[in-house]
Amino acid sequence: MKWKTWANLVTALGFMGVGVYVWAYLNWKTAIILPILILTALTDGLDGYLARKLDQRTKLGWILDPIRDKAIMLAVLGNMAFVYEGVMTRSIGVLLVFEAVTFVVNARRGLPQPIHALGKLKGFAHYFIASIAILMMYHGSPPMPWEMERLTLAMAGFSFLALIGYVFFPAKEIPHET
Repeated sequence: MKWKTWANLVTALGFMGVGVYVWAYLNWKTAIILPILILTALTDGLDGYLARKLDQRTKLGWILDPIRDKAIMLAVLGNMAFVYEGVMTRSIGVLLVFEAVTFVVNARRGLPQPIHALGKLKGFAHYFIASIAILMMYHGSPPMPWEMERLTLAMAGFSFLALIGYVFFPAKEIPHET
């Protein structure tokens, strides 16, 4: 198995971004939180593009990419819970249930999470909504917890939409090794 590819390197950089993001919010380094999220989001798009363009699709990358995506969203949700001291547990719980059910649905098929148009839409929406949340939390007057909860529920709505897509319109793409 060939795993040393540009696409996998970009995915690894995304994982590093998750670590930096968590460090930044735990240490109140608010000026770098949004840029780190944006850079991590860019790794999400770039790794897939490189894998296809350079014909570097690997099973490792196919497995690590959705894990990195979940890791950054968990970091964002942890950031919200950290700032609001656990007030938003209900909406975060709803979002995590939809994500967990999606994972189980795909795992029962014996696949990592397949590439799916609704999954890509969900990913874009999550990054967009997370960026709005960060702007609200750190750059302006702090929002009320219910405002943040609505943003989290919007993320849950996109996760539910992707879940429906995975259940009723399953993707079957299996990457080939280069």
